Amino acid sequence: LDSIRVAASKSSPMMETVDLCIRHVDEDVLPELCVRLADVTRNGIGIATKIGCCQVIVSLTHQSTRDLTPHAGKLLSALLSCLTDRSPGVRKAAATSIGHVVKA
Repeated sequence: LDSIRVAASKSSPMMETVDLCIRHVDEDVLPELCVRLADVTRNGIGIATKIGCCQVIVSLTHQSTRDLTPHAGKLLSALLSCLTDRSPGVRKAAATSIGHVVKA
């Protein structure tokens, strides 16, 4: 059941829209985005929310590597809290996102 939820969250129209919006993120809005993204990643309810946050973080690492470096600590802290989630899908997405943030 979790794998179906993960697949649905990755291919939803909402995630496609979020990916389009991420292309327009610049260094002016990135600090506030990272703070709010970390908060939703920590406190979000539901598998789709947490996995979606992890996907957004991965997309941000691909788009704005240099600009993301000062905010990596906040994002890593939020992602580490997801490693203890009861859903294996959330744990896997968080681990993947941690790898991307550390590599960036």
